[in-house]
Amino acid sequence: VVPNGDPGGSASGCRMAVRLKHLVEVGLTTVLPRRLLARRLNGGTLVLAFHNVVGDQREAGLDRSLHLSFSSFTQLIDALAATHRFVPIDEVDAGPHPSGKPAVAITFDDAYRGAVLLALPELGRRAIPAMVFVVPGRLGADGMWWDTLSAGLGTGLGPAERRRALDEAAGDEEAVRALGQELGWRRTAVSSASALATREELETACRLPGIQLGSHTWSHPNLVRLEDERLQAELRSPIEWLADAFGDRFRPVLAYPYGLSDDRVEAAARKAGYRMAFRVAGGWTSRSDPAYRRPRLNVPAGLTPEGMRLRGMGLLCR
Repeated sequence: VVPNGDPGGSASGCRMAVRLKHLVEVGLTTVLPRRLLARRLNGGTLVLAFHNVVGDQREAGLDRSLHLSFSSFTQLIDALAATHRFVPIDEVDAGPHPSGKPAVAITFDDAYRGAVLLALPELGRRAIPAMVFVVPGRLGADGMWWDTLSAGLGTGLGPAERRRALDEAAGDEEAVRALGQELGWRRTAVSSASALATREELETACRLPGIQLGSHTWSHPNLVRLEDERLQAELRSPIEWLADAFGDRFRPVLAYPYGLSDDRVEAAARKAGYRMAFRVAGGWTSRSDPAYRRPRLNVPAGLTPEGMRLRGMGLLCR
């Protein structure tokens, strides 16, 4: 999860800014020569971090930036399909391809129910591989704190409240809810599409071609704030559980909750048995990146196909 943004200003001003941004994106994708693409990217892989996909935005949780509509999701995939090739996480370091097309790897954080039931079957239909980073201790839960807690009129938590949740409550679901109760935050119910998938739903998704599972820790805390003993438990428990539950569909790959890590956390991930670990910023990765500090590109709701094409050209990723 990443902080939701509020551009402020009037609604008409926001719409004007969105239109202007779209015109700039269209112009750049038109004038920039695509032959610069392969030279600029030099065999790297664009790793995309999606969260949820919903049939209708009314099904989204309070942090709407994480919940793409199904039509938006398919448009973004279409935007890359003509110029890129989709690869599994196992091949992010494969280097340049004879086709000359840059590589894209698709990942989903949290195993939202909408992503598992809507997005994964669509990718399976297109024979596009993907990895879902699962939080085993939250499977089947009715939502995550950032989608269900509000400090105002149903608009979700602001940046200050989120910082308190991540720092004072270590991003821990129960601790954040307890903090919210002290501070008067309100709890809102979310639709079933914004709940987390069940084990059975993941088992069905794993019958699709190219779907793999990775770890998003056991319960999704801010690892940087944990004591060593719990840190190791959060990292090791999902490896054991996912390997036992899903066999060869599991890969020892980690996505840090909230994209947060430091040297201690990265050393713990290595010790726990992961072979690589991802943050949620930067986008393009290559074998020269530290194995336990790999970049990904967060894909928010509202990203246009033109914006995705620019990121696919190695622009606007940082």
